[in-house]
Amino acid sequence: MTDFQYKINRLRQCESTCYTICLKLLQNEQQAAKAAEWLLKRLFADEQFWQISEAARDRYIFRIASSAYLNQTQMRSFMKTS
Repeated sequence: MTDFQYKINRLRQCESTCYTICLKLLQNEQQAAKAAEWLLKRLFADEQFWQISEAARDRYIFRIASSAYLNQTQMRSFMKTS
């Protein structure tokens, strides 16, 4: 199996975790689906994600999603007050 195929297979296993986290954060199914897609693409290119243990991956996914959500929320807040 190639490295690319390994990553795709592993990300498929993380897909429901990514969607669930995004749905909890966004409270909107359509936005959560888009956010989960972005998150999976982000994880694909993230070397640190592939180096951490299996047990730590869900926490790592949550941290990346939460950080992106907070950054987006802060940017929206800034845009409204500017």
